[in-house]
Amino acid sequence: MNQYLLLMVITVLSVISCADNRGEDFRNESPVNPGGFPDGDVPQMIVLGSDDNTNVEGMNWILDFMASRSHKDGTSLRMSFYSNSRSSADWHLPENHKLVEAHKRAYNLGHELGNHTSNHAFCVYGQTGEGQIRITQDSIFRIVDEFSHDLIHLVGMNPKHIVGFRTPYLAWSDSVFYVINNKGFWYDCSITESRLGPGRYIWPFTMDYGASGTIGSWWTENHGTSVGRHPGLWQLPCYSFQAPDSLFAYMDSLAGRTHNGLITGLDYNMWSAPRSGWLLNKDQSLAVLKHTLKLNLEGNRTPMTIGMHSQYYADDFNGFGFQNIPSAADRRAVVEEFIDYALQFDDVWFVTGAQVIHYMRNPVEKEYYNPDNYLFTK
Repeated sequence: MNQYLLLMVITVLSVISCADNRGEDFRNESPVNPGGFPDGDVPQMIVLGSDDNTNVEGMNWILDFMASRSHKDGTSLRMSFYSNSRSSADWHLPENHKLVEAHKRAYNLGHELGNHTSNHAFCVYGQTGEGQIRITQDSIFRIVDEFSHDLIHLVGMNPKHIVGFRTPYLAWSDSVFYVINNKGFWYDCSITESRLGPGRYIWPFTMDYGASGTIGSWWTENHGTSVGRHPGLWQLPCYSFQAPDSLFAYMDSLAGRTHNGLITGLDYNMWSAPRSGWLLNKDQSLAVLKHTLKLNLEGNRTPMTIGMHSQYYADDFNGFGFQNIPSAADRRAVVEEFIDYALQFDDVWFVTGAQVIHYMRNPVEKEYYNPDNYLFTK
């Protein structure tokens, strides 16, 4: 039995609880949507998840652009911001007042503000046997609590709405999952998912039995970061993009080997230099995003996640590390043109990570889907 069919069998055993108690949620890993609907009847959700968000211009750009667009059904576009409050832009300093105001604006517009720790610390730094450094579990509790405190007291968030988490640098460890599960977060979105590819990926799942994609992975094997059981904690994978065939020769030349065209699903990994990235230009980046969406729409319609960093799109950001797309205007154009492309489809919606988890608990077919039904009520 191949891997795809095996996961389809497993899904029959999956049970989704719609209870308010997050700890009662359970779903096995499966490529089958939570409602068991025909693939073509599933709403295609796209999650723009922006990390750090240390620049006012970058945040206001994406907020303004999304506010200027709407879905075919007239509903608003929304996204998730996973920010830091005590790193390169300290929210407690007077000069960063406008950055706090930008986060308030995002929250009041219905976007999600998630936790990315207060100081953007490496939870795991360095490979095993190379002087690896790990911060303690108590330290993880502290930097998670600090940021949640700042969201509540500086932004004015309802603490019940702080439900999403992403580990800085995607450098997760089992201690991270223990902490955020203990703190009552609904979901994490730190584990990359590249198996099977877009259109065949597993849907979000709860980590009652860990995360099978981490077993034997490069990160786990080189950093000693096996994952235990974390009942009720959802994993919204950081899904990899799939480059079209036309880019394979280019990617092979960069990698020095035959490559499968998969790209870790963040802007940084499209634009930075190898080994982290692929030095894509504007047209190549758009081709990758459009092709990934095409495969999703033709396949099982797992949520498409796009990791970004809003500060990269500000004119004063130093983009020289992105050799083939050094212009902030070109970087903004990638996102803007992709959003406009996706909005041509009747059954595509830009949503938050929290809305995805709401949907996992209460799935409906696309003809009945209204993203506003999956928002928090204030």
